Amino acid sequence: GIDLNRNFPAANRINSVSFGLESLTEPESRILHDLILSQRPSRIVSIHQPLYCLDYDGPGEDIAATMAVYCPLPIKKLGSRSGSLGSFCGVENNIPIITMELAETDSNLSEEELWNLYGFALLSAISYPDLPF
Repeated sequence: GIDLNRNFPAANRINSVSFGLESLTEPESRILHDLILSQRPSRIVSIHQPLYCLDYDGPGEDIAATMAVYCPLPIKKLGSRSGSLGSFCGVENNIPIITMELAETDSNLSEEELWNLYGFALLSAISYPDLPF
């Protein structure tokens, strides 16, 4: 019953029944938190639904722009949500984080169809600043 994406120790965190009465109450959140701090990834891509856009937090704008070349998702800066992974990683730890918000109807697509729509965008995020092929 806890929104895992709002369970991080960000400065803008709001303690609640939905987000956790304190940060990192959920084992999944603690694992991600510890992994991110120990490994310090150069970027993070998170996949959500259903807002149909590429959102970014922290210094992720250039990566998002590169990804947008390879998929139909428009870039929309949605803003950092309270206690979110984007707030914790992007804003507070300066790790570029891009959220691919897929369309609600994408749940009906096959793996091959999803790859055809979004695969090169994912590869471009991995290989950035180099080309994905």
